[in-house]
Amino acid sequence: MSDSKENIITNALPNEVSEKLPKLPISQQKERIKNAKKQTKNSKKKVKEVKKQQKQEIKKAKKDMKETKKVEKETKKLAKKELKDEKKMTKGLVKADKKEAKISSKAIKDVKQNAKKADLN
Repeated sequence: MSDSKENIITNALPNEVSEKLPKLPISQQKERIKNAKKQTKNSKKKVKEVKKQQKQEIKKAKKDMKETKKVEKETKKLAKKELKDEKKMTKGLVKADKKEAKISSKAIKDVKQNAKKADLN
């Protein structure tokens, strides 16, 4: 039975390679196979973890980009509103100045007319 196991292990490799390899006891061959499988399993696990981490980073980056766009949009909106309010305020001040100027000119006119009436009398 031990012979057949050795045959299976050496038959798994191409003839040229198996001839060059020193014949190891079955227990050592089994140990090497076991270690290789363990290493492969660990490597796959690490790859899986790295992929998972990359996915999370991409997800976070997308979320951050969305948030940035949202903030930019709100900032633009606020700036537009401020500009609009400023224009309204300026318009209101201009109207008030015109009204004040009108009242002042009317008062001056009235004073002049009263002065003329006083001169005539």
